[in-house]
Amino acid sequence: MIPSVELQKAIYESLDEGIYQVYEVVPNVDRMPLITLGSLRKSEDFTKTNTNRFTFSITIHGWSIGKSSVESKMIEEFIYQSITELEMDDYDVEFVRLAMNENLKEEETDDRVIFHSVQEFEITIKKN
Repeated sequence: MIPSVELQKAIYESLDEGIYQVYEVVPNVDRMPLITLGSLRKSEDFTKTNTNRFTFSITIHGWSIGKSSVESKMIEEFIYQSITELEMDDYDVEFVRLAMNENLKEEETDDRVIFHSVQEFEITIKKN
């Protein structure tokens, strides 16, 4: 098992509850609201007694279209709750921290605005 693949699967499953579509790449904007999984960075976080411990940083994006950022903020909260309650089969989730959160206006056309929520989490896992 590759830790990064197992973590990405767990994150996808946690976010894919039928409320929002989850993708790795932003599809056609007509499908919003949606969530995309961004970059995943890994570092070894070994201790003397555990050499199967890793810390990951992952960026998760929420996308919506509307006249206000309310839906985007609802997506942010859904992502936050899903990630902070993350569970994995073959790894223990030891630590989850929201490292950054930003809500942006990406594009304005007519009376529609594309809102883009960016959240970065640090997640430490160890093989159980």
